[in-house]
Amino acid sequence: QAVLESTRRQQHLQIARVLAEQAATTVTAQPAWIAHHYTEAGGVEQAIPYWQQAGQRAVNRSAHAEAIAHFAQALTLLRTLPLTPARARQELTLQCSLGVQLATRGSATPEVERTYARALELCQQVGNTQALFPVLYGLSRLYKKRGQLRRARDLGEQLLVLAQRQGNAALL
Repeated sequence: QAVLESTRRQQHLQIARVLAEQAATTVTAQPAWIAHHYTEAGGVEQAIPYWQQAGQRAVNRSAHAEAIAHFAQALTLLRTLPLTPARARQELTLQCSLGVQLATRGSATPEVERTYARALELCQQVGNTQALFPVLYGLSRLYKKRGQLRRARDLGEQLLVLAQRQGNAALL
């Protein structure tokens, strides 16, 4: 904290670059370290994919609270970037990942509903039909758990139509 902020940012950037470029095992084992250093350096665009990797790594270890924190950090940084189609696609991926993890706390919470509602909005915005099924499924489960059975059924019917259109036996 005794170092000037500009110097500290440069040091964080240098550390992040070294970790990302010269230590392949660090990228695989500790992407949160790289994400942290890029974040502290002000390298938002570079930090987001590492936060996403850190979240996925936490998911793989069933560390749900940690995954939620990493995905949320990536989303917070993403919101500082200009609105572009690429940003919307990246946000959709993060919202879907976050929704699944938030559901581990309770699939009928307002937080889960907000996350999936935003993901649904993004699916429609970017025209992503691949992500639409899990988003609708998450919302359907939420409404079923809340006892809002008409809404859950309506979403279930949409899910059935999607699965039939795709001809996907697993989804059916």
